[in-house]
Amino acid sequence: MHNLSHPSAVTNAVDFVPCQYCLNFVYKKHLPSHGRRCMFAEVGVSAAEYIRGCKALLTKSCSISNPTIEDPVITEKPSKENDKSNALVTRESIKASCGDDYLLKMFADSLLDKLVSNDEKTSSHMSIIQSRLQSVLNLLEVLNKDKPVSKELDYYICGARFTEVTDAVKVMSSQTSSNNIGISIGLCLQKIVLLKISHGMENNSPQAETEGNEFKELMRTQWNLKVISKVKERRSVSEVDSEDVLPSAEDLLRLINWSKEQCQKIMEVGQIL
Repeated sequence: MHNLSHPSAVTNAVDFVPCQYCLNFVYKKHLPSHGRRCMFAEVGVSAAEYIRGCKALLTKSCSISNPTIEDPVITEKPSKENDKSNALVTRESIKASCGDDYLLKMFADSLLDKLVSNDEKTSSHMSIIQSRLQSVLNLLEVLNKDKPVSKELDYYICGARFTEVTDAVKVMSSQTSSNNIGISIGLCLQKIVLLKISHGMENNSPQAETEGNEFKELMRTQWNLKVISKVKERRSVSEVDSEDVLPSAEDLLRLINWSKEQCQKIMEVGQIL
């Protein structure tokens, strides 16, 4: 959880709300000020609209009282059973899953660098990192599905292929019961884009810088429209189309007839009394 503005007092996780632009979690009382300075903010959106949009990202599946997230970024604390099953997750295995993809390696290193020595001994922390990386690997697999030759992640992090990425995320969202896949992958891609830009700067590669900045700008202006809003639309449609939302006409007719019979019996009893 990225709490960009630290509250002065101890707070609960439910007091944090995701920013609809940068997707980082912010203390709810600091949302208005964060919205004004967020680098991904859209022009012309009022504070009230911004706060409503942020709160709309919170779904029932994100509720603390019902932690059913299947998301690689927002995860509940693993149980002891899961901890044992993930005991073999190591730095080496995580790096090995990246293959020769330099951008994936940089992303994995950025996640592993946040660990301290004690964290490395806790396999649950390592498995969370692995699941984040796996979400990006799954995205790359979808992107390369119809390609004669598989491409590395760097190939897709550019403005010209932004639509390909958003379409792939929507495909992944339609294949999972989690409505938060767009948010989780969006967080990962934000980090990956910055890594590509920094790599281009360090290696004197204007093309990499330009491609990264183009992708970053498109994420700022279109990610919510092309991904998050589509996920919410799909969720709304699925809720409307779910079974037994309304009683059948036959059941309503039975209820009406039963109610009439009961009223008639009450009236008859009243006349006798």
